[in-house]
Amino acid sequence: MKKNKIFRIIWKIDSVLILISGLMVVVILGYAGYRIYQDVFRSRKVSSFVNVESDTEISAEWRLGGFDRLEGTDYLMAPVYSTQTFQASYYEKGTSAVRNYLFVNAVDKSSRWLIPHNNYLFLNRHQEWHNPAGRSSVVKWLRYEVVKSDTNQDGRLTSEDQRTIGISDPTGESYVELISDVDRILGYEMRDENNLLIFYRTGTKNFIAEINLPERRITVTEELPEIQP
Repeated sequence: MKKNKIFRIIWKIDSVLILISGLMVVVILGYAGYRIYQDVFRSRKVSSFVNVESDTEISAEWRLGGFDRLEGTDYLMAPVYSTQTFQASYYEKGTSAVRNYLFVNAVDKSSRWLIPHNNYLFLNRHQEWHNPAGRSSVVKWLRYEVVKSDTNQDGRLTSEDQRTIGISDPTGESYVELISDVDRILGYEMRDENNLLIFYRTGTKNFIAEINLPERRITVTEELPEIQP
């Protein structure tokens, strides 16, 4: 009788240990499956992403995107894309990102790069228009949001890094970077035909800046009121 009682106790302990082990296996397998799903099915191809890890073997291919006419000018522009491939967890990951822009004059066929290298990540570019009286719209300036460095130290250039605001002519000339260390853009507004308002956040503070586009200079920068809880 005593031996049977001891056997039942041991059997119950073994059952509990088996149950705990089974649950641990289920949790581990579930987590592994979740990571594989995240990596393979959701993150295999990523846009606007540049890998800058120094200890990762990366192969890159470069290509020119489609050309867009800049209204009211003789110029067309096209993005330059890099496609990186590198090992990530269980598979090879591919990324695509805009790294520069090429400008071509449709009349004399001359061309030029926006910047002399391809080290940055361009998140977007936007045309600023001018509407002279009695004439069609003309693109006068181009505005860019560009990531120049891995500010959050995650080995990537992405939209999560701080960005810089740049302006150029529609010819790709006179590219100037005017506002840096921007965490988030809150909005843009043309105050008049020559002055652009930019609303942005750096750290915990929000700002408004006014840029004189022809002169490529910031005329006003003001901190916006803090949000009172």
